[in-house]
Amino acid sequence: MNSSKFVGIAFTLALFGQAVSAAEPVRLTTDGLFKRDLVFWPGGKELVFGVLMLPEKGGRVRLMKMKLEDGSLTEFSKTPDRELCFSADGNVYAYTAISGNSMASTIEVRNVKLNKTMTIKRGIFVNRPALSPDGSRIVFMVNTDHLISLELWKDNAKDLMIGEKGDLWPSYSPDGSRIVFTSKRDKDYELYTINPDGTQPKRLTNSPGLDMNAVYSPDGNQIAFTSNRDRNYEIYVMNADGANVRRVTNHPERDDFPCWTPDGKHLLFVGERKGKFDIYKVEVPAENKK
Repeated sequence: MNSSKFVGIAFTLALFGQAVSAAEPVRLTTDGLFKRDLVFWPGGKELVFGVLMLPEKGGRVRLMKMKLEDGSLTEFSKTPDRELCFSADGNVYAYTAISGNSMASTIEVRNVKLNKTMTIKRGIFVNRPALSPDGSRIVFMVNTDHLISLELWKDNAKDLMIGEKGDLWPSYSPDGSRIVFTSKRDKDYELYTINPDGTQPKRLTNSPGLDMNAVYSPDGNQIAFTSNRDRNYEIYVMNADGANVRRVTNHPERDDFPCWTPDGKHLLFVGERKGKFDIYKVEVPAENKK
């Protein structure tokens, strides 16, 4: 693709090698286009994210891949897609594909090593896929209402509803033993974890407002998430058991879509500044000492 629309990304990528203050996030892109769903490609040398394209490019969210060493961009796909996820080795990946000009969607799954593909469709709308680290199972949202777990590559595999209605936005732990998600089962949108088979749900947060977009750190010991508990969408970090919550960002506009760097020392996120959206990098605050 023509990368001239994204020259700010290439210009600021040198900041990946610089020290980052715990107090001040560093802006890594300057194009200002709306972005979402940041995720590092396995190996940590490329970043994939959704970009709301300019009108002349179709005006829809499209997945882009960025090389961190030089900031160069390529299209991951040429259709309106979002929410990419991977197995730990990168051999399996999945994403949400939006159909035409509607909001109907499917989840597309690829096994690169075996050269196999499958399409998941349940009703009108499925989204937010999360792959198990070994690439054998997928969890996804159906009609923004509940979570389904499905064994991949099995013709007779059956849907397994995990949790309850009102469970949203799943993400696996690095070892595959737990899934973190948002739920309104207790009348407020809080974070929970659950076993992949739907057993042993545990509530992690207890704060007014919306807690969402939770992701485990690479070592599985911490969870980053977005919350508007302080009347504005900010990034927070807590221990994997819900203890030791720390606020990471503090800005009157929205910060969202946290993504851990492969070393677990920093977070990337999409920050809104004066109506423009760019990727920022911030150091993860140290644990509070009692």
